[in-house]
Amino acid sequence: MSTPEPVLVMIYNADGGLLNAVRDSFWKTFAPASYPCALCALAFGFFTVKREWKAFLNRVPFETIELHRDDYRKHLPGFEEKLPVILLRDERGGVRIVASADEMNAMGDLSQLIELAERRLAPVRDKRARGAV
Repeated sequence: MSTPEPVLVMIYNADGGLLNAVRDSFWKTFAPASYPCALCALAFGFFTVKREWKAFLNRVPFETIELHRDDYRKHLPGFEEKLPVILLRDERGGVRIVASADEMNAMGDLSQLIELAERRLAPVRDKRARGAV
């Protein structure tokens, strides 16, 4: 039996679906101070994911999953944390925070989020590279 791999999980403080995405695009553009999802604001342009964020996610050596405020509980029952949040679900089912809502709310740009995530994911990535996981 193989050991499950770690999974990087991004939970947006926004609901899923095309209509919600369109509404959120206008909201974060025209009223950014009141927009509730710092992860969306940092990682997305008007309609699409920013090139730097996509490149970062492509470098992550494990699966990535994007969830929304209206659907994350069916994937992570019992998980309660202020949204948005980025977390790592480890091979044993444990969860550790990679970037909290408060941290993302304090960030000025995407490069800060990428730097923080890379720093916090490095021990897991290095451990896997050594075959210790």
